[in-house]
Amino acid sequence: MAMEFQKSDPSSLHSHSQKQQQQAKGREFSLRFDRIGHEMNKATKWAASGSTAAVVLWRHDDAVMWAITGAVVNAANSKLLKRLINQQRPATVAEVNLEPGMPSTHAQSLAYLGTYAAFGIFEWSGVSLTSLFLAFAILLCASYMARLRVSEGLHTPAQVIVGATLGCASASIWLWMWLAFVQNLTLSFTWARALLFVSFLSSAIGFIVYALAKWFHQH
Repeated sequence: MAMEFQKSDPSSLHSHSQKQQQQAKGREFSLRFDRIGHEMNKATKWAASGSTAAVVLWRHDDAVMWAITGAVVNAANSKLLKRLINQQRPATVAEVNLEPGMPSTHAQSLAYLGTYAAFGIFEWSGVSLTSLFLAFAILLCASYMARLRVSEGLHTPAQVIVGATLGCASASIWLWMWLAFVQNLTLSFTWARALLFVSFLSSAIGFIVYALAKWFHQH
C-alpha cells in the first residue's frame, strides 16, 4: 500500500520563517520601547522640576514667579483631592505606601506646566507656525508622559484624565488671573510685587522640603 508524502513548499517555509523573525523583532522593539517608557516615567518629576528650575534661572521675573507659584498650588490641590476622594490605585501597583490615586498628581502637574508653557509661548512670540509647533510639541510630550502613568499601571485612565483636566483648567485660570489683574498690581504697587515674591519663595521652599521629606521616607 503506497503512502503519499506531502512535500513542503520551500517558499512557504521561507515566508513562515520571515514572519517569525519579524514578530521576534517586533517583540524586541516593544520591550525596548517599554523599558524607555519605564525610565522616562521614573524621571518625570525630576525632568519637570529641572525644567522649572531652568526657567526660573533664565527668566526670574514676576510672570515666572506667578507661574511657578501656581504650579505649587496646583500640586497641593491635587494632594488635597487625593485625601478627600481617597480612591485606590490599580490592583497591579507593586509599590507600597503610595498615596490614593484620584486624581493623578503627575498628570495634573504635567498638564498645568504644558498648558501654561503653550500659552506662554503665544504670549511671548505671538501666533506663528513656529510657536504653534513648539506649543504642540510641549503638549504632546506632556500627554505622553501622563499616559505612562497608565501604561506603567500606577493609575487608572480615569485618574489620569481627571488630573490632566484639572491641570489644564488650573493653568488657564492662573494665567487669566495674571493677565486680568495680577500683572497690573505688580507693576503699580510695590507691596503687590513683594507679596508675590514672598508667595513664590514660600511655595518653592515648601515644595523642596516636601519633596526631600518624601524621598527620605521612601528610601
